[in-house]
Amino acid sequence: MLDFAGRLWYNSSVIYIGDWPSGKATGSGPVIGGSNPSSPAKRLLGSLQIELQTFYIENVRAPFLFTRLYYSGDPICYHDCMTIVTYPAFLAAFLSVTCLTYLAWREHNPEKPRTLSELAADNQKLVNRFRTVLWVCGTLFAFTMFFYVVPRVTHAHYQLMAWIVYYGCEVLLGIFPARGNVERLLHNVFAYVMGVAMLVTVFLFALEFRGIFTIIESALTITMVILGVLTTLDRKRVIFYELPFIFLSHVSILTAIFALG
Repeated sequence: MLDFAGRLWYNSSVIYIGDWPSGKATGSGPVIGGSNPSSPAKRLLGSLQIELQTFYIENVRAPFLFTRLYYSGDPICYHDCMTIVTYPAFLAAFLSVTCLTYLAWREHNPEKPRTLSELAADNQKLVNRFRTVLWVCGTLFAFTMFFYVVPRVTHAHYQLMAWIVYYGCEVLLGIFPARGNVERLLHNVFAYVMGVAMLVTVFLFALEFRGIFTIIESALTITMVILGVLTTLDRKRVIFYELPFIFLSHVSILTAIFALG
């Protein structure tokens, strides 16, 4: 068990895959025919070692799994593995901005202003598309947050809770579209809770970092608060506040990735 920056601990287990030169192998590889179990290995056949490190945040039962790969004892892609887990967030940001902007452009009617969710609830085809965007992008962002960002920040407990709420609400938004009385009510409740979780995430980032990253995250927090208030006060232009609010939350996550890199 290792103390990691005073916040995280991990238990490490190793899985060996491959042939072993001695019949008396301690790993899970097959015994080589004709070998002497009592004799030491005379040559290295090459083996792939996968080390699984499970990190635990204090008082939170939520493991974070990281992988190191070794070939014949040499590390080959630990850094690459850690970099790869940041890619889903960039893909999610691209998909979210592209799909939601297109939806707003196609369906927005200035004479009948509605929220993004209300636009998507016009017919089942739009509901399915909107649901897909929510679930795919939300899952991609959550993957990067849970496996890259949260284990590296000081306020990991709060960030973890905020993102569990955020991701849960995003899933529920897809289940309950903004149509009908009950579904619309539930959708609006989940949307507001998710918006608060977004703000909490950005605010925690502002407290976490130093220098230019703190300035950026602080500016994003203030701007998102203003946009959130305007979505309530100015319903005629609600979509022009709602979209930037969502996109700025994406920017805050990408900024955090660079700050932690």
